[in-house]
Amino acid sequence: MKGVGGGLFFVLFVGWAIYVMATPDSCTRVSRIGSPVRIAFDGVRWLGQNWLSTESRLELLLWSINADTWTQDIVAQTLYGSDHQCGGKK
Repeated sequence: MKGVGGGLFFVLFVGWAIYVMATPDSCTRVSRIGSPVRIAFDGVRWLGQNWLSTESRLELLLWSINADTWTQDIVAQTLYGSDHQCGGKK
């Protein structure tokens, strides 16, 4: 079973890497790099939808947006330097 899980993870990772590198636009690439963070938070919100209050769900959504923005900022700065700008940020 370990081999199947590791193989599945490897296939997903390679597919994600190809998805990220398939675009020549650096802003799209940075956005695609952050997709695992968005998927993880979407899963947490989906799992908690029946147990969380509306206020907690909104707070989790805010955390999700901040985590996605933070991830994209770190990746853009690491890969393209501090002067890289996407989405109208200055």
